[in-house]
Amino acid sequence: MESKLFNPGFSFFNLSIVRYTIFIFVVVIVMISLLILISENLNFCFKADCFAKFASLLKVPFAGLAVLGSILALYATNHRSEQAKENMRLSTVQNNFSNYYKHIEEFEKYVEKIKNNNISLFRGLVVDSRSLYSVLFPESHSGNMSMSYLSLEVLNNSFSKIIDSYLDMLNSNNFQKSILFFMADQKEACFFHFKHSIKYEEKENYADDDDDIVLSTDVAYEGRTYLFDGTNVEHFMWRIVNFFTIYNTLMKFDINYSSEKFDSKVDQYKHIDGSSFIWHRITPYKNMN
Repeated sequence: MESKLFNPGFSFFNLSIVRYTIFIFVVVIVMISLLILISENLNFCFKADCFAKFASLLKVPFAGLAVLGSILALYATNHRSEQAKENMRLSTVQNNFSNYYKHIEEFEKYVEKIKNNNISLFRGLVVDSRSLYSVLFPESHSGNMSMSYLSLEVLNNSFSKIIDSYLDMLNSNNFQKSILFFMADQKEACFFHFKHSIKYEEKENYADDDDDIVLSTDVAYEGRTYLFDGTNVEHFMWRIVNFFTIYNTLMKFDINYSSEKFDSKVDQYKHIDGSSFIWHRITPYKNMN
């Protein structure tokens, strides 16, 4: 029986199906009783035989009342079952709600702990913990505290493509703007997925001690805007690896998260020998020839 007919929020006798069933049975039983009494042309009699005859004549209506009682008992059982399921559902929702905010709270504590223990890594950066959490754990509000598989794929695939492109450029010993902006596109696509939950502070709130690394000027390319302008390609890569490393570190909040694939690419990057490569400074795209 559908729960719509047995709304757990209504009392039993306020259910439409109960009222309609009682009304139909009562009308039918009354009509049958009247037809029997009229057809028998009975007179008032209070003797025992008269009561016995009266009961015998109305055995069909009485049987109808018994059937009505059985149906109502079945309805009541089903209604109690629906109420029990609704109570379980509400309890689950309440638990999920409590676990959801507890999980967020623990994630925010974890982010702050990581930031405090890695000051140099997070220097000049702002982390929007809630925004990042919503991406990493999109189903946590419904009780699923597992990290998004899509987020893992986006992080690893984007980072792998960036490192591989960087290696291609080094191996060819040729500075290629197309590869540079492909890497920037990969970075931006990944950050877009993560809702730009990690970003630099405003210029007036952050001053870089290294004059060779300017964070406030952007690289413009095909309608997009990228950071890391005013530095060379090596610093550009360092900034990208730094950003991805932060995301990887924060994702370790999930005890089931494995960073093996990411770490192997970082290790590959650390062993790159770029000493023979002619480093180029990155300037706005419109000024490139």
